[in-house]
Formats: sequence, structure tokens, C-alpha cells
Amino acid sequence: VGGMNPLPEINALNGVDGVRVTGFVDDMLPFFHEATAFVAPFRLARGVQNKVLQAAACDLTIVTTPMGAEGIQFASQQTMFIESSAEAFTAACIECVTNTELAQSKANQALQAIRDDYSWKQQLLPLEHALDKLAKKAEGASL
Repeated sequence: VGGMNPLPEINALNGVDGVRVTGFVDDMLPFFHEATAFVAPFRLARGVQNKVLQAAACDLTIVTTPMGAEGIQFASQQTMFIESSAEAFTAACIECVTNTELAQSKANQALQAIRDDYSWKQQLLPLEHALDKLAKKAEGASL
């Protein structure tokens, strides 16, 4: 369990049944590589949560809130568990562990969306189009 200022109840879980509570960490990537799921119960968030994108890129099943999914183009019930209430969020976490086929399907679809939508090629397309437009404009001006 990573994150700033974990509650005492969370800290008490450290060492129980393989649970490790780290608190704040500079780099989540090593933890993503050890994990099977990314549980992100965001109650307050602004903009795209890059940790959610990183988790998807690591082929992790994601359980989050609507706030955690906000601004992510591919966020849907097909690519991650998105729940608002504590009860539904808890049920999604349990489903993630008990229905591994469904969980892996969501993770695979999120990873494919990352490859399709967030690749360097995709991200550079608007710049390429702008440069092409400028080149054509400059070409026309020099004639």
C-alpha cells in the first residue's frame, strides 16, 4: 500500500498476509512490477491521474473511483473497475481477486488502449499535422 500519510488502520495492516505499507514512495514503477492490481480510491483529484495511466501501461487491473478515471480517454467498465460507493468499491476489489479472468481482460484492454492512444506516434500526430500545415503555408508563400 503506497501513498502519503496512511491512516493508522492501514499502517496496522503492514506485514499481515503479505501486505506491505510503504507510505510515500518516489517511484511507483517497482511496486507496479510486483503487483497484480492497482487500487486507487481517489476521493479528491484534479486532471488525469498519471498513476492510473502508469498502472494500465504495466498491465495491472485497475480499481478506482470516477475521480481516478477522470480525463482518461479509455476509462470505462470494460477497461477498469470504476466505483463510487465504498461498498461497490470493496466488491470490485474482491471481484478483482476472485474473478481473475475478468480482471485480466480489463487489464489487457486498458494496456491495448495505452498502446493505441498514448504511444509516441499518437501523441506526436497533432505536432506532425501542425508542422505539415506550416510547411504547406511556407511553400505557398515562396511561390
